[in-house]
Amino acid sequence: MKKRWIELSDRGIELKKQWIEPSNRRLTHKEADKNFKWKDRTEKVLDRIFKWKDRTEKAVDRTLESKAST
Repeated sequence: MKKRWIELSDRGIELKKQWIEPSNRRLTHKEADKNFKWKDRTEKVLDRIFKWKDRTEKAVDRTLESKAST
């Protein structure tokens, strides 16, 4: 099986995901469970990143507005 990963670049957020390639045999319950747990964790991490990105953009907007008003 191939490993999966997520890369975040320093500028902006570029997501690269590589999923396990489906094999000919069926997954056992344990393996399927692991895959779903991994997917949940990944989605939670991505949510956190996007919330952080939104907060950062708002802070930048506020800074620009305050500089423009002075």
